[in-house]
Amino acid sequence: MSGWHLSLLALAALGTLACMAGADRAQRGAALASLAAMALAMAGGTPGLMLGAAGLLALVPLAARGAAPALCAHRAASNLVMALVLGALFVLNGSALCASGAIPLLTVQGLTRLPTPGPDLYLQGAALALALYAGFGLLLSLRALLRRDLARLGEIAPMTLATAGMGVGLT
Repeated sequence: MSGWHLSLLALAALGTLACMAGADRAQRGAALASLAAMALAMAGGTPGLMLGAAGLLALVPLAARGAAPALCAHRAASNLVMALVLGALFVLNGSALCASGAIPLLTVQGLTRLPTPGPDLYLQGAALALALYAGFGLLLSLRALLRRDLARLGEIAPMTLATAGMGVGLT
């Protein structure tokens, strides 16, 4: 796994820790399970990717339930978009999706394109979902910042950066 992907996993761990501070037992369990699924998908080769992405998708309904609707929607969207982005990276890179030379979904030149229409449409959908999720995370972060709610900001900002960072390459 590349240093970039390790730092994204560390960001996700920070967001998970912040989530655990103010959540009930079920939400804490879902947050830890999501982090474990993400790590498995990133480091476990093809079987790990399939199990991790399936785990992230299975946790969406559990993450969506809780006392804070917007925060729970963000948690659920994070799981869903992370699974979509991991799938897109698999389409582009095979099982080496987190290798140091992995092809990112988005670069400074734009969306990575494929010559075949089926997978290319999936990549476009994943990029659109990632953009919508990043906008949602930014909106929630700004709202938490304006309300001086550092606990929510400490969960939302790292998770948004980790999820968005998975699909973006800065080279």
